[in-house]
Amino acid sequence: MRTLHARPHAWKLREPFAIARGVRSEARVVIVELHEDGLVGRGEAGGIAYQGETPESMLAQIEQVRAEMEQGCDRHDLLRLLPAGGARHALDAALWDLEARRSGVPAWTRAGIGQWQPVDSAVTIGIRDVAAYEATARAHADYPWLKVKVGKGSPLDAVAAVRRGAPRARLIVAATQSWSGGARRA
Repeated sequence: MRTLHARPHAWKLREPFAIARGVRSEARVVIVELHEDGLVGRGEAGGIAYQGETPESMLAQIEQVRAEMEQGCDRHDLLRLLPAGGARHALDAALWDLEARRSGVPAWTRAGIGQWQPVDSAVTIGIRDVAAYEATARAHADYPWLKVKVGKGSPLDAVAAVRRGAPRARLIVAATQSWSGGARRA
């Protein structure tokens, strides 16, 4: 018998994260656990705030499919039960994790990935004053990619400060919803 547990959670951020839409000090998510035969598959999702997703709306969607999940639906069934979004993502991740634990085969192998390899990921530097951009970039200078959130103020000065702080890092400049043009790679 499978049981579903879902709850909201707020992960405290190390520092406030500023983007064009505001500043936040925590990442609000939904955590899903699927318990079956002594095993637990876990998944988590934050949703997409600008598309109206909240932990509460994701929990409501999860509740709509609780019966199917507890009756043993699989990842393929889930695609028809819920639209793309945070709720489906959290459940899908929990199903992948449960399958991997049940079979003893890692999720990446089950997904058909021939050889697991780490991937480079960008560290995001939120909007801040120019001096703080440089200091933060210096603290993250060993990362291969830095994503720089810029606002309407002095975006070129911000990018120049990050470049001074992390001269070898590849940069992704994101002005998402700050001004037209979107993200550019530098």
